Amino acid sequence: MSQFNGTHASTLGEAPAVSASAIAGITRPSLEPLSLDLTAINQHLEGLDASEIVDWAAATFGEGLVMSTSFGIQSAAMLHIVTRAVPQIPVHLD
Repeated sequence: MSQFNGTHASTLGEAPAVSASAIAGITRPSLEPLSLDLTAINQHLEGLDASEIVDWAAATFGEGLVMSTSFGIQSAAMLHIVTRAVPQIPVHLD
């Protein structure tokens, strides 16, 4: 299992291990940019369904994850999937 490093899981698809003391010590999201291997990420996400991709994003970006929507008909399904996995996600009207 990967160690929590304050920004993201170090292994694709693996949720970071977070202790209560680590959460208590977080005062703001990290402003440091993530270094991501997009080719490896795309290969990893290619075979996953939508809910698995949302789970990966939540584990990778944590509280930095936000959702943008037009609240159109097509948005309803995605809003449902995302808010089931991340109930407190900020949703911005786009």
